[in-house]
Amino acid sequence: MSVVSGYLIAAVGYRWMFIIEGLPAIAWAFVFRIGGSDRRAHRRVFTWIPLLISALCFAVSYLTRGGTFTTSFILLIIAAAGMYAPYGPYFAYIPKLLPAADAAPAVGMINAFGALGGFVGTYIVGALGWGTSAVPFVFLAACLFAAALLMFAVRRPGRTRQAARPVSAADRRDAGHTRAT
Repeated sequence: MSVVSGYLIAAVGYRWMFIIEGLPAIAWAFVFRIGGSDRRAHRRVFTWIPLLISALCFAVSYLTRGGTFTTSFILLIIAAAGMYAPYGPYFAYIPKLLPAADAAPAVGMINAFGALGGFVGTYIVGALGWGTSAVPFVFLAACLFAAALLMFAVRRPGRTRQAARPVSAADRRDAGHTRAT
């Protein structure tokens, strides 16, 4: 149980703790449904924007570290929702980017690197946050900002270059490149 959950249990009880912590996820679900992540296939936008919002919330939380608990709490809730919101559109976007035979191994590799990042990232955040430091928020903001930029830089599925194909004898003749025999 987290410190925030313990605070909420003490302040409002178990039922309201689950309601308060679940509201951001419900809000993101409505945004995705109304925004048309699946209907219009705008999965890239629905991936990098929540990551960027989450990065901004961590950065603002660092900048307002002397602020109130309520401000920090709200920013952390939005940041957490922004980190988990892109999972659905992101994993639906991978099969559109890659050929069918490559999509499953790519998802497996992404999950493996995600597990590695979850293992190593906790140690990095712990090492940076020794004592009462707010530096982990800067690190998390930078990582999420980098993830948003990487997702923004991904090419759209219909705009990838075609694979090179072998040149046939007819193509060589048409281009004026005949072979001397």
